Amino acid sequence: MHKLSFNINRNICEISALLIVSFCSTYLTKLSLFSPFYFAYFFGILLFCLSILGNFVISKKFKNDYLLKICFGIIIFYLITTILTQTYAQIPNLIVTILLNQISLLITIWGLSKIHNKKEIFEFVESYFSVAVFVGICDFLYRLKHPSNSNVGILAFYNYKNNSIMFDDSNWVGFIYMIAFSFFVYLRDRFMLVLRKRLLILFLLVILSFSRAAILSSLIVLLYSKFKKQKSQIRVFILLILSSIVFIGLPLLINFLSIDGSFITKMALFRGLKYYFNNASLSQLFLGNGAASSSNNPVLLGYCGYGAHLYLVIKIIDLGFIGLALELLFFVNCFVLTHGYFAYLFLPFFICGLSMCPTNLSYMYVLAGVMIYLEQSNGSLNKSWRTI
Repeated sequence: MHKLSFNINRNICEISALLIVSFCSTYLTKLSLFSPFYFAYFFGILLFCLSILGNFVISKKFKNDYLLKICFGIIIFYLITTILTQTYAQIPNLIVTILLNQISLLITIWGLSKIHNKKEIFEFVESYFSVAVFVGICDFLYRLKHPSNSNVGILAFYNYKNNSIMFDDSNWVGFIYMIAFSFFVYLRDRFMLVLRKRLLILFLLVILSFSRAAILSSLIVLLYSKFKKQKSQIRVFILLILSSIVFIGLPLLINFLSIDGSFITKMALFRGLKYYFNNASLSQLFLGNGAASSSNNPVLLGYCGYGAHLYLVIKIIDLGFIGLALELLFFVNCFVLTHGYFAYLFLPFFICGLSMCPTNLSYMYVLAGVMIYLEQSNGSLNKSWRTI
């Protein structure tokens, strides 16, 4: 791939996009209240807002520009609707939950569309990889040096999960590198690039996070990559075989998981969600309770003993059915704009979200923005990718 070189002739939009893409996975919440990404994001969103005041046009080359405007309209509509139902103290969390994610995608596309030299996209991707790997290695070394020593035997790996410099639990670290790994699998498949070393390094970082959900999801992405390359008849046959295996093996799997601590936690959360449905008002069901309510207000889940960390539980309680529907519509737009390739990111995200899901997923949205840009600009970029 292209080597990173800093060009002082970049316009301010390119610099904004470069910062956001490079630092989108750089969370150091255990070391600082403000992680590096937030500074890059603040700079990017400021310029983005100024651009909107002037002329909200991403690029003339984007045939589906109206879909991006729909995405933006979804964000603003739900933001206004939800703010009307929240207290002043909840608004900062709401802004983080809504704006930091979806607008990260729009800023990324907007910044990339202003690039004069299209080959500079390689520098953005390479910069993202370098920063993410550096932070990931530092995080693992810190956890390795500061184990909790509270588990023994087969559960000893848990000792290296709780002292992350990025999050409280390295499961979230695994989520970051699972998404990064999936993005590079997409680049390999879509543009026929040789990325063995990068994929190996990213997969190793996923393993070193000791997140079983992230490891499993990364392996499923590889299987999806193989599946996507098969002929349609073979795909149908594989789906039938998999469906039969799941149908036959599901009772055995449930019985096996019934003694797993993580599975017991998930069942408790779903019982808490049932309690919520039985006691929530119509306003709560449709508009939600505000950002981070599912984690910070144990009353909503009937004191089930855990803060919500499953995607559906989080979104239903925080944003309500209307907010969940709007977010899913946002994802549908991503599928359309990437000609279906968004599945490379959404598939592991959805699978991992069944087990655990961080509320802040800006890195996934930023990479989705890069993916949309690549797909919408494929005619002008395709030849350049082939030469690397």
